[in-house]
Amino acid sequence: MNHSFLGQGWERLIPILVAITLLWAPVELARAQPWAASEFVFSQWNVDQGLPVNSVTEMVRGTDGFLWLATFDGLVRFDGSRFTVFSAATTPELPGNRFSMLFAGPDKELWAVTEQGEVVRRKNGRFARIDARYGLRGRHVPTERVESSTTLVFPTTAGAALYRPEADTVVMTTGL
Repeated sequence: MNHSFLGQGWERLIPILVAITLLWAPVELARAQPWAASEFVFSQWNVDQGLPVNSVTEMVRGTDGFLWLATFDGLVRFDGSRFTVFSAATTPELPGNRFSMLFAGPDKELWAVTEQGEVVRRKNGRFARIDARYGLRGRHVPTERVESSTTLVFPTTAGAALYRPEADTVVMTTGL
């Protein structure tokens, strides 16, 4: 006895209806989202768009609003459409081109470290080597740094370096 309002053979439709539901559900779910796929843009940048090399070691957004990139061929500033490369050849304050670290320090300025452990800071639109003139001895040892709102601490080959932005100096210590 058939109690179904669909009649005989409706059981064969179940797999088809399930398949249609599974295929249609993601479309409807995407339509219900508060964002559209067109709001997301994926871009890939390389030497063809102005990078000096195809690899980036670090990225940070600077207080100047630019995206800064550390590469093994200089520091790069990206304004959203154009790359500007800062290298030892174009910027004499840079000790080299092979940058392995990049970060915003407690003074909210851009800090960079070369592969050889030389430290550079960009403040008020100008690069400066952080060296003996600032009280730094030795070279930075590429590792984690500790920072607070008032001090930056990083290891060097001569001990720990404490940068104090209010005095714009480095204080060296052999232990913390």
